[in-house]
Amino acid sequence: AKIVLDAAVAAGAPKDIIGYVEEPTLPISNALMRHPAVNLILATGGPAMVKSAYSSGKPAIGVGAGNTPVVVDETADIKRCVSSILMSK
Repeated sequence: AKIVLDAAVAAGAPKDIIGYVEEPTLPISNALMRHPAVNLILATGGPAMVKSAYSSGKPAIGVGAGNTPVVVDETADIKRCVSSILMSK
C-alpha cells in the first residue's frame, strides 16, 4: 500500500488518499470492518479474514490470498477494466 500511496502522491493525489495498517492483525481488521464509517469491505487473505469480513454485518466481497477484489462502477471503461483485471493476475 505504501508504494501505491507514494506513486499516487507523486502524481498529485492528496497525501492521505490511501490509508493502510503497517502490521495488520485480525483484531485490528475486525475493528476497522465494524467502524460506522465503513460501508463496504473488500477482503483478501486466508479463510479467517474472509469469514470475518462476511460476519461483519456489512456488505463484503471476499477472495482468497493472492486474489484482489474488484469493484467496477457505471462510469468505467469496461474493456479497459477487463484487460487491467486480467493483466493484474
